[in-house]
Amino acid sequence: MKKSLVISGFVLSSVLWASVAHALPLRVMYGRADYVPFAEFADKNSPEKLTGGIVYDLANLLAGELQVDVKFVESSRKRVEFTLLSGNVDIACNTNPAWMAQSGRYGWTQPIFAHEEVIVTLAAEDFKPDTLAELKGKRLGTILGYFYPELQNAFAHDVKRMDEPTLDSNFRKLQLHLIDALITTRDEFFARLKLKPAERLAYRMSDFKVSESTAYCTVSPLSRFSVAQINQAIDRLKQSGKWTDLLSKYDLAPVESMRK
Repeated sequence: MKKSLVISGFVLSSVLWASVAHALPLRVMYGRADYVPFAEFADKNSPEKLTGGIVYDLANLLAGELQVDVKFVESSRKRVEFTLLSGNVDIACNTNPAWMAQSGRYGWTQPIFAHEEVIVTLAAEDFKPDTLAELKGKRLGTILGYFYPELQNAFAHDVKRMDEPTLDSNFRKLQLHLIDALITTRDEFFARLKLKPAERLAYRMSDFKVSESTAYCTVSPLSRFSVAQINQAIDRLKQSGKWTDLLSKYDLAPVESMRK
C-alpha cells in the first residue's frame, strides 16, 4: 500500500510540475535596435513597449498554439548568445546557426522564412550596382555588430564598411551622400516604403541578391519549451493558414523561394 502511495504521489507531482511549467510564459527575445518589419515600438525610448512587427506577431501566434502567455525580453545584438545560454529567454527567432559562435549549444526549429539581402542606392545617382564587383571602392552602409559572410572578403580589400546602429541611420547617411549604398533585406526595404511612401521614388533596390539565408527560431538549452513543441506549434499555424497570413503581411519570402 505504501509503495502504491509513493508511486501515486510521484505521478501526481510530475503532472503538477508539467502543468506549472506550461503555465509559465513563452519568453521571446527581441532587440531595441531591431527595425521594421521585425519590431515596432510605441516609443523607441521604452523598449518594453513592443507593439508590433514580425517578432511580436510570431511570438503571440506561437504562444497561442502552446496555450501560454508571452513575455518579451530585450537583448542587445552583442548579448544574444549570453541571453540564450543564461536561460533568460526560451527562444529567439529570425536567427541562423551561421550567425552564432556557439550554434551547437542551442536547439533549432524548422526554417521559418527566407532572407534576401539587397543593395539600396539613391535613384537619382548614376551609381546603380548590379554585381558585388561594382561595389569596389565604395562606402557601404552596414549594421553595427552584424556579420555579412558574403562580403567579408570585399570588406578586407576594396569595400569600405560603414557601421551604424540602425537601418534608419544608414538611410539618413545615404540621403546626405555620406555613403554610396547600403545593404538591407528585401522585407526591411519594403517595410520602410510602406511607412514612408513618399520615398518610393527616392531609392533603387538592386536586382541581384547579395545573399539568401534561412531564418530559424533558436531554442535556449534552458528553455522551458522543447524544439519539438515549437515545431509542432509552427506546423499547426501552417495547417490553419495563419503562417501564410504572417508571411504575406510582412512581405516575407517563404523558404521554398530560395535558389536550389
